[in-house]
Amino acid sequence: MSVLATRAPPGFTSVRQLVAADNSTQPPARREAEFLLSKTIAPEGSGKEAVLLDAFEQVDAAGRPYFVVEYTVKRPGVFFRHNYAVFCVANGRLYTLNAQVAEPEWDAQAEKLKTAARSFRVLGVPPTL
Repeated sequence: MSVLATRAPPGFTSVRQLVAADNSTQPPARREAEFLLSKTIAPEGSGKEAVLLDAFEQVDAAGRPYFVVEYTVKRPGVFFRHNYAVFCVANGRLYTLNAQVAEPEWDAQAEKLKTAARSFRVLGVPPTL
């Protein structure tokens, strides 16, 4: 499990803005997940294959939206990982928690990893919707 905090795009105050300009009819979390997988996790020519399993939005008690994304990524003959990630924008930063395990171990670890990941919250920064 890891947590990263990187600069959010200028002017972005919510994960919802990451896909706001897209005219797709798909839910925002799914659009963002598909973009992430195809452009960052497993871009064309990388030799990696990513499969989106689920993507949805959850909102914390303060009203801050989070995107939750479940996916697998593999490089045939090298690795096959199952990931459960949570994304949030706050205070000019994109926060990402990623829980991952080797795919054969997923069934045994899934509930613990999902519970830990879904509990992820950015504290001390009021939400901007």
